[in-house]
Amino acid sequence: MINFEQVFKRYPGNMDALQNISLKMSAGELVFVTGSSGAGKSTLLRTINNLVKPTDGEVFVDNKNVTNASKKELKIIRSEIG
Repeated sequence: MINFEQVFKRYPGNMDALQNISLKMSAGELVFVTGSSGAGKSTLLRTINNLVKPTDGEVFVDNKNVTNASKKELKIIRSEIG
C-alpha cells in the first residue's frame, strides 16, 4: 500500500510540482500517472522512496512513514519497493 497525505513539493523559484496530493493505492491495484511535461509525474513517483522529499505532507509505504524515516529505515523500505 502507498499512501500520500496532503503532499506538497515546491522547488526553488516557487515552482509547485505537487499541490495537496492525497492518494491511497492498495496492493495489486494498477495506477497510471499521466500528464504533460513538467506536470509533476516524476516528482510524485520519486517521493514514494524519498528520492524527492516533500515540502509538506507525508508518504507511507506499507504503513511505514517514508517521509520521516531514518537512513537505516529508508534503506530497508527502498529494498522492499520494486
